[in-house]
Amino acid sequence: MTIIKEDSVFSDLLLKDKTNIEEKVRKYLFADYNELSQIKKKIDEQRSKNKFIGDDTKDFLLDRYANYRDSQAAKVINVLGLTVCPYCNQNHVNIVYEKGGRIRLWGDLDHFYDKSTYPEFAICLYNLVPVCKVCNQLKSSQKGKIVSPYDIDNRTNIRFETAFDEKFDEAFGKNA
Repeated sequence: MTIIKEDSVFSDLLLKDKTNIEEKVRKYLFADYNELSQIKKKIDEQRSKNKFIGDDTKDFLLDRYANYRDSQAAKVINVLGLTVCPYCNQNHVNIVYEKGGRIRLWGDLDHFYDKSTYPEFAICLYNLVPVCKVCNQLKSSQKGKIVSPYDIDNRTNIRFETAFDEKFDEAFGKNA
C-alpha cells in the first residue's frame, strides 16, 4: 500500500482522501466494466496533462499480475466454470490439474485494456478476460473495436443460425 500512497498520480485515481485506503483499493480491483471505463477516462485525462504513474507503481502492479496469473487465475476460472473462450466461443480455456493438487490455466488472460498502455488495470479482475491463445494474439493485433465480455450494456440482436436449424425444428415438431 505504501507505493500506492506515495504515487500521487495513481493515488488520485483511487483516493479522494487518504482514509479507508484498503477498501478503496479493493473496490478498484473489483471495479466492473463500466467503472473501469470511467477510470480509463480519468487516466486519459491525467495523461493529457503529462501525468503518468511512476515506474515503481507500474512494476508493483505488473509483479502482482504475474503472481495472480501463476497462483490464482486458474482457481478463479475453475470457480466460474469457464471452459470456452468468450471471444471466439470455439477454442477451449482449460484448467490443468497437476500433481500435488495445484491447478493452472491452459490458455491466456487477455487484458481488455492492455497492460502496456494501461498498467493501472493490470490486476483489475474485470479487465482480465480468460481467452484462448489464438484470440489473445489476434486481439492484440486488432485496430477495430472489440467488445468486452463484461460489458453488459452492449447488447445485440445477433442470432446464430445453421443450415440444419429448419430440419432440426421439423424433426422435433417445432414447426408443427
